[in-house]
Amino acid sequence: MSGPDDVAALAAAVGLDPPVYRRADVERQVGVPHADMVRWWRAMGFAEVPEDEVAFGRDDVRMATDLASLLASGRVDDLDVLRLARVLGSSFSRIAEAQVSLLEDVDDEGGGADGVGSEGTDPGRSLEDAELLELLETSLVYVWRRHLVAALGRRLRVEAADEALRADIADPDTTTEARHEDHGTSATTVGFVDIAGFSRLSKRLDVEELGDIVDRFEAGALDVVAEHDGRVVKFIGDAVMYVAPDLEAGVRIGLDLQERAKGSDVPLELHCGVAHGPTITMGGDVFGPTVNLASRLTDVARRGTAVIPRECAHELDDRPDLLVKPVRRPYDLKGIGRTRLATVARRPEERDAPASRRRDRRDRRAG
Repeated sequence: MSGPDDVAALAAAVGLDPPVYRRADVERQVGVPHADMVRWWRAMGFAEVPEDEVAFGRDDVRMATDLASLLASGRVDDLDVLRLARVLGSSFSRIAEAQVSLLEDVDDEGGGADGVGSEGTDPGRSLEDAELLELLETSLVYVWRRHLVAALGRRLRVEAADEALRADIADPDTTTEARHEDHGTSATTVGFVDIAGFSRLSKRLDVEELGDIVDRFEAGALDVVAEHDGRVVKFIGDAVMYVAPDLEAGVRIGLDLQERAKGSDVPLELHCGVAHGPTITMGGDVFGPTVNLASRLTDVARRGTAVIPRECAHELDDRPDLLVKPVRRPYDLKGIGRTRLATVARRPEERDAPASRRRDRRDRRAG
């Protein structure tokens, strides 16, 4: 598809009103300053639109009107809007690219004997499949709602833990050690797992093989993190960043991922670093010194282990299936300084135990 007429056709196919306005037309209708419109548009990750181009429709007017009304109410400020716009833009850009790839695959399957239609692969043809388009839309809303429920549940659990901590502090019989166990409820367990030697793999494997490895790594990470009640924060190239309910869960995620990678068709060596401490969450991402520490610990990790700060090692002392070893010499971690570490691995007899048996033991501990 090409040409301005096709832009209107594409908009209609995905449920958008056709473009009939220039940016200045939208600004006049909504009463929003030009600078605000440009900032909102850029924050969502869209390419710049020439001022004289007819590129906006009634959907854009309605969205800008709703945003302007929300800001005027004082319930949120411009910074909140821009932060959410950036998260939505970056996330949905990736989702849209993945959906277009799916449409291409559908076209390939519906093509001729060679898997390609007479006009070649054209994802635009799949836009005529109303059932498929409806599934793409409803799946977005469904996954969003499920994640919203999960996020609200995590927030309620944190608030409940805060209430419990305040009650403990108010109780004169509660010891200082008990009050500060697990570093307080504002602390977060952050973990990183990356593929070691990814640059060497890139030179040795072709693009499709490399893509398959990354795909399986991401799928495994999502599976294992969910199994331990954690959350994948993001994938960064050949690494995954996640948060976990506690230090033990964070460590077990790393060890489980390494075992999966070792048993794959193309055995991979994964490195894991886990830290526990204060963080701040903004736009679904997690920031702070704890994140930096976990990332740097991954740099010095070795196969089959998770590296943690040495002062956290005592929290895993009573785990009979884990082998915790303090590292004798301190490490100079970039941006962190001299840090004492400990390694955590499964005991040799546990490495050969079936995963189901380990899950049963974990469930009994949780119960």
